[in-house]
Amino acid sequence: MSRQVDLNEVRNRFIRNRQSDIDLPSSQNRAVYADREGNIVTQPQASEQRQLSQVPQKVFAVI
Repeated sequence: MSRQVDLNEVRNRFIRNRQSDIDLPSSQNRAVYADREGNIVTQPQASEQRQLSQVPQKVFAVI
C-alpha cells in the first residue's frame, strides 16, 4: 500500500527549487523522489533511500 502524497507540498517544492534554479536539491526537505512503481515520495525513510530516484525538477512546468 502506498502512502498519500501532499500534492501542494510537491508543487511548493518545485516552485521553491525553480526560483532558486536548483534541479537536484541536496536537502531532503526540498527534494522529490519516485520509487520503482512511479509513486511520489517527499519524506523518504532511511531504509527507502536505495530504492528511490530523485526527480529532476526542471522537467516540470510550474504554473
